[in-house]
Amino acid sequence: MDAEDVFLCFCFSCFRRPKFETVQKIVAYLCLVLFLSPASTALAQGATSLGEFQDSVYYIPDITHPNPVSLFLGGAADFHFVKDGLLPIPLSTNCDAFLNGHGIQPLLQLGLNIPLDSERRFYIRPSLFFEGLGADHTWAEYDSVVSEIVNGQRHYRVAQFDHTITNYTKAIGLGALLNWQVVPHFSIGVRFSAAALFDQTYIKIERAVSSGDLIRVGGDSVREKIDTSGSLPNAGSFYAALNFRAALDLPLSRQLRAEPNVSFSLPLVEAVPYWSHYSLRGGIDFVYELPMTPDTTLIEHHIKVWHDKPPEIKKPVFTAHIEAAALGPDGKEELVARLEVREVKARNAYPMLNYIFFDSASSDIAPRYVQYQSAEEATRSFKGSIERRGERTSDLYLETLNILGDRLRRQPTATVRLVGSNSGSDEGNIELARHRAETIKNYLHRIWGIDDKRMTVSGSLLPEKPSPNTIAEGQAENRRVEIIPSDISITDPLYVTNIERTANPPKLNINLSFDPEETVRSYRASFKIANIEVSSFEGDSLTATRSTRWSVPEEALTTNADSLSIDLIARDLHNEIAYAHTSIKLTQQHSTSSEEQTIDRFSLILFGFDESSLGAKNERTLGIVAEALRKIKPRSITISGYTDELGDENHNNELSRQRAETAAAMLERELRKRNIAVPPTIMIEGLGSKGHLYDNRLPEGRFFSRTVMITIER
Repeated sequence: MDAEDVFLCFCFSCFRRPKFETVQKIVAYLCLVLFLSPASTALAQGATSLGEFQDSVYYIPDITHPNPVSLFLGGAADFHFVKDGLLPIPLSTNCDAFLNGHGIQPLLQLGLNIPLDSERRFYIRPSLFFEGLGADHTWAEYDSVVSEIVNGQRHYRVAQFDHTITNYTKAIGLGALLNWQVVPHFSIGVRFSAAALFDQTYIKIERAVSSGDLIRVGGDSVREKIDTSGSLPNAGSFYAALNFRAALDLPLSRQLRAEPNVSFSLPLVEAVPYWSHYSLRGGIDFVYELPMTPDTTLIEHHIKVWHDKPPEIKKPVFTAHIEAAALGPDGKEELVARLEVREVKARNAYPMLNYIFFDSASSDIAPRYVQYQSAEEATRSFKGSIERRGERTSDLYLETLNILGDRLRRQPTATVRLVGSNSGSDEGNIELARHRAETIKNYLHRIWGIDDKRMTVSGSLLPEKPSPNTIAEGQAENRRVEIIPSDISITDPLYVTNIERTANPPKLNINLSFDPEETVRSYRASFKIANIEVSSFEGDSLTATRSTRWSVPEEALTTNADSLSIDLIARDLHNEIAYAHTSIKLTQQHSTSSEEQTIDRFSLILFGFDESSLGAKNERTLGIVAEALRKIKPRSITISGYTDELGDENHNNELSRQRAETAAAMLERELRKRNIAVPPTIMIEGLGSKGHLYDNRLPEGRFFSRTVMITIER
């Protein structure tokens, strides 16, 4: 063997002992120097007789840099409240003792944030600060003064005088805040401060408040005068306090955030023995995050290592691996190490689900629906049926009755059919189905003033297009009233505009692999933000490699977290457990108004249970989408199909893709009908029930999940 093998072996053996990291490096560097010397050849020749070199694989962890510190600059206004004791001369007066005082003084501080844990929920904040401890102490005196002199006789009257002592004490010192982020954007903490005191001076002033000047028998005749001034007697040179703090965390940019805060301070060592005080404080800190160094990973090193005897390297019985990837510009998958969070203006066209669902054996409108008690309340509280801002689909659906009522009132020529239905579990009671429709009719007439002649009522044992009546979910969906207007525009989408945050890339391919592949029994992957799980998926009987499409959750976009963690735990047929982990950095990107990105979304619904065909209402919505594409030049168009959570996952994935392809074909037909150019690239995907769009425990949540969403970015 040559000298290279000997000394690489020696260097590696140094790095295998984790207790002496600095010593390791020194020894390794000396070995490299020795390697360059002529003596290395002789050493290598002598070593060959003792054993042999083998090519072994070891995992050497790179050094992981800690989270960086942050800089902060803060200011506050201190509201001091002082309780007076027995005052020494020359502060004391001939009148009663001063009882209390108060004052507002500034606080300025500069320091560092030092994280204490990897999630940055705990940190210590050392700081240098300047603080004013001054206050005004006032006592009112009522005394006799000369009013006038007539025929040599003095006439007296009662006047009020204020005695005021103004304290100018200042402090400069060091503080240390121990802070805990209880929930995202809110933290509490306790701060200890110690300071040196200076400028401990005072001015005592006597001032006339009423009835003329400051005139006493044999006294002065001025409005106010300085009684005395100078240094505070018996003043200490050291001050200490304990402060309890609560703060909000408001991001201003990618690296700058503001922390408005309030706190309460108790002194541990008073500035003077005859005044005790406490403080209320309101202020704001500005925290600047220093750029973070990249995280490191475990790197596989192949090194020739010297052994007296060939080592026994045990292969892991069962291993797992997880990685996050996204499609690159060339259509190939690329590993994702960073996600950009962007602010966009989104305009969502939410579909109208013209079904009202009822509880078993009941004809009363369920309490979850928004119901007004009078027409006056509806006029005062209803927010509109065409355009809204910042509302969710689930909230809008609960106002379906009011939205339809307002639209029917705006279109006085439109009529409506109300068809009530049963689930079969109601013993075929057709009267109950009719009563349900009558309940809806009465509400629309009483609250929205819809003429009874414009509404017809009927009942049936099952809906025209029923859900499977053999399962509880299907029965709940069949207990409903369907609202069928004569003018289809009554059920046009409702538009909601708001500011959203999107991730770039917006979706990730989560690739899993196992070794040996044939022994996998089950697995679970979880996604965490600030160590809190926000999403997960699981499965069993996987093959060697499995990929799933995953949309970045809203929590990753709205919290102040700087990373997204993905953890995988798997179990094989022999009950062995394997773990895998990866993380993705999150960065904030703010766009200017001139380059503002906008998104238009259109949702199609009313796919029947286990169906992919489009109805007339969805065709009308696709016509609206086509007209929107006439006016804009999109960056990208994505057509995503979804299903509810009922049934087999593989079947749902295929069904959702069929729905997306059907919508894409009809959209292309609507564009050609209007002589509008078809965009060259439209992405079509079937996400099944993985999107978790809505709560599937309620029938409306399952109906809204049977959708196709068209997303247009521009």
